Amino acid sequence: RSEDVALVAASGSGGENRTASETAGRVADFLAEVGVPVSVLTDQDVAAGALTGHKMAIFVYSPAMDEATASAVEEYVRAGGKIMFCYSIPPRIATLLGMADVAYKGHTTEGQFARIVFDQKALPGLPAAILQDSWNIQSFRPADASTKVLGDWQAADGASSGPAVCVNQNG
Repeated sequence: RSEDVALVAASGSGGENRTASETAGRVADFLAEVGVPVSVLTDQDVAAGALTGHKMAIFVYSPAMDEATASAVEEYVRAGGKIMFCYSIPPRIATLLGMADVAYKGHTTEGQFARIVFDQKALPGLPAAILQDSWNIQSFRPADASTKVLGDWQAADGASSGPAVCVNQNG
């Protein structure tokens, strides 16, 4: 195995898991286009210890992570692995990433979550912003000073809608 990055797709049947698998495939293709090879794993692979040897694991959409998978992710982080979660995140994993008060938040006005605006001083190479136009998000606040917010949600009218992206020692 030469891939440092694992891309994790939820397994199982049903609409949410199908969406998760399709999203993981698109992200894997995008990363390949920019020269980042990935190992594509399922949550079942993760539960069986397949993250061992990877430097980073990206969970593009994990709508219903089971206990065995969450435990394996915690062990992976304890062993020095880094994680990245997009959108849905189990509470115990949010704690690993220094996120508090994580909650679903639906939009109340059109364009409320139009883009993510980044603090370009926080991490070299970040774009100024990315367009997103989400209908809903997982809101959060940094749990403590070790969690740095890299980007905030911005509405179409320019109003801030809270943190969107954070980083800490675990990912």
